[in-house]
Amino acid sequence: EKKITVSYISGIDGTTSFAKGSRYYVHLLGNGIQRFDHVKFVVQGRPCTDAATFESVMGEGNTFLLPETIDYGTYSMCYQFVSFPDDYLSYPEITITIVEPLITSVEPHLAAVGIPVTLHLTGNAVSSHDSIKVVPSNENCNTYNALTYNVNDNGDVVDAIFTEVIFIGKLCYRFGHWGNFHDFNIVFNVWNV
Repeated sequence: EKKITVSYISGIDGTTSFAKGSRYYVHLLGNGIQRFDHVKFVVQGRPCTDAATFESVMGEGNTFLLPETIDYGTYSMCYQFVSFPDDYLSYPEITITIVEPLITSVEPHLAAVGIPVTLHLTGNAVSSHDSIKVVPSNENCNTYNALTYNVNDNGDVVDAIFTEVIFIGKLCYRFGHWGNFHDFNIVFNVWNV
């Protein structure tokens, strides 16, 4: 009895909106995905023969690292299976959007030391790949040592328990799995109970 295996990409697991200049691990959905397959994104409506930076699928986890050099816009996926190395296959229905990194608000904008709080974030490209921290307003987001909290899987909520009083503070936000924190002038205070 012979078995035929069909290789295909059915989509991206999670968010498809990413902040420009940030690095994200992206998980693919489909069948026949293998380590060393190539993924690239071309401007939506353009052919896969267009030049674009490609990334290789890592390990057995159907994951690749999205290039941080992609410019603003909407892009369609092109995929090259290692088992069929001649051409990239076009997946025009699988798109990503690269947007301006921006956080516009957090609710609530204060918390009490040692009391669990759920923060709701609003902005562009907020995702479960991101993280926050709160620092004194006169400090640098990237040099001040503070606890870091991850955005939840639903992509706009952070559950935190703050351990330091910060009377006049600010929210610092990092898009993607690593890189610099950004200061969007969002006031956030942590009070003693």
